[in-house]
Amino acid sequence: MKKSKTFSKIIAILTILALLCTGVLGAVPASAMSSTPLPAHIVIGYWENWVSTPRLLLRNVPAGWDVVNVSFMLVDSAGYTATFTPDSSLYPGGAAAFKSDVEFCQARGQKVVISFGGADNFPLSMTSESQRNTCLSSIKSIVDYYGFDGFDIDFERTPGGAAIMNVNSSDSMANPSQNIHKYMIYICQQLAASYGSNFIISMAPEHPYVQGGSTRWGDYSGGYLPLLYNIRDILTYIHPQYYNNSINYSSVGASGYNANSLVKCSEMLINGFRTANGETFPGLRPDQVAFGVLLGESASSGTMSNAVVASALDTLLSKYPTFRGAMTWSLNADVRAGNTFLTAMETVLDNYDTPATISVASLTSNKSGTVPSGTAVTFSTTVANSNGTVQYQYELYKNGTLSATRSYSTSASYAVTLNDPGTYTVKVTVKDSSNVPASAEWTTGVTVVSISVASLTSNKSGTVPAGTAVTFSTTVANSNGTVQYQYELYKNSALSATRSYSTSASYAVTLNDPGTYTVKVTVKDSSSVTASSTWNTGVTVQAPLAIPSVSASKTGTVAQGTAVNYTINAAGGTPSYSYSYYVLKGGKVYKSGAYQGTSGFTFTPTEAGSYQVRSYVKDSNGKLVELTSSLVVS
Repeated sequence: MKKSKTFSKIIAILTILALLCTGVLGAVPASAMSSTPLPAHIVIGYWENWVSTPRLLLRNVPAGWDVVNVSFMLVDSAGYTATFTPDSSLYPGGAAAFKSDVEFCQARGQKVVISFGGADNFPLSMTSESQRNTCLSSIKSIVDYYGFDGFDIDFERTPGGAAIMNVNSSDSMANPSQNIHKYMIYICQQLAASYGSNFIISMAPEHPYVQGGSTRWGDYSGGYLPLLYNIRDILTYIHPQYYNNSINYSSVGASGYNANSLVKCSEMLINGFRTANGETFPGLRPDQVAFGVLLGESASSGTMSNAVVASALDTLLSKYPTFRGAMTWSLNADVRAGNTFLTAMETVLDNYDTPATISVASLTSNKSGTVPSGTAVTFSTTVANSNGTVQYQYELYKNGTLSATRSYSTSASYAVTLNDPGTYTVKVTVKDSSNVPASAEWTTGVTVVSISVASLTSNKSGTVPAGTAVTFSTTVANSNGTVQYQYELYKNSALSATRSYSTSASYAVTLNDPGTYTVKVTVKDSSSVTASSTWNTGVTVQAPLAIPSVSASKTGTVAQGTAVNYTINAAGGTPSYSYSYYVLKGGKVYKSGAYQGTSGFTFTPTEAGSYQVRSYVKDSNGKLVELTSSLVVS
């Protein structure tokens, strides 16, 4: 026989009493959100932060309420700073006393959520990103101080009757133009990112703000849909208010305040519906949908009997086993009525609640042991005893420290490329539609090694003569086992020679041909991981000293008395150069010049005949070359 919700709550109350008697409850950390999983099916009630009859402190809320929405977090007169103050008549001890009651409720398994808005709030009005950030910061400060388990959006109308969640007729769900939508989308996303997947994000719009978009688009009709559409992936649930406003959605056969309308309106959210602007709102998961009904005062219309509401809840759960549950305004009114609503809803839910027994059946990896840097690794999970949609969260650890997180997704696999050296393990946490998590760790490990070139040097650099022996040497870091070295020699950037892989870390080569040489080394170790480095400093081998040519201002046969200008052109060797020359005929020297830095000279022949012009160049290393040319004079 399974344990009912009522039985579970009795156990929770007995546990609290035991903790109070032993003093253990005092060890509950202040401002800590409840770690108790949200049940698959819930009853949600709004608690009034003001004195009513009976006088109801938060800790005196009946334990059967799974989620208590604290009413309300307000906004200041400027319109963008959130505020919350416990009613001083209820809590003369102030914020500390109220926070203690929040922790008390959480310790017995209840979720305590702060609701933002209400019917009598100042209008929320954010006109800049700076104001948006102030609003977010003020919300987080309130959540952090009291340790609230979630954030509920209950924007209705201003005290003057104006709606604040409006859409323009030209707006689409995906791209709203109003700041209220854009900034609230951002705020919800940031809260989800800050507090994690167990943080409740809910909303309680009047139904015209949601389903009303199917009959009319603009003003408040459909006003919540851009927000709902853009946060659907982080939304925990929505419980629209099916009161105050008449219900008439003929397209699905919903009319009036009755069980059929509660069912049909809920199915619009589950199945999706066509909006009046021609779009389609895609359905939500059943566990993201609940309905809200009225108890007691402060509404113009819409009360239904407990029997009618229970019938609708039973119908929805029979068709959608993960349908989330029922909300009411207000739980204070139900306490005044003798807890009849709570009892009726729990009676229905007891017929559908089953213990969540999801577990991780296997957690595997396609790689293990030592792998090279850049290896793609896929972790895969299978589960047992799941209930509805399963989501998987992965945490990747490197050397025991959290390195990366893959947020909850319906994908059972997690693919990641491991680049940095280290040993990697992974933890998976799974949850199904009941939101009860289970986890497992894969500790076999993947160790990534990544050899690198620590240094690549040469015993020579700069300009050297042809025939110079040069040795290149390499050191490595992070190697695994035997290291091999491959060298590629480049001359003037073109591959000139290759030394194949060898265990020798050095490469000796004699450079004969003129040019500038660089070298690239590639190393690999026993894991076949490779790394490379290029030595670009360069060794330049000089060309031999030469006289490529001697330029003359006159060529061919020249007449006596004609001045001929000569220029000796030098190349190669080691500059600087010095120049000398002799002009001879028949063994007789007609003109000569001692070695000097000037490469030019002039000779004016006065006799006919054939002359030899001997040109000489000497470089700074004393190398000497000669070139002989001729001159014919008529």
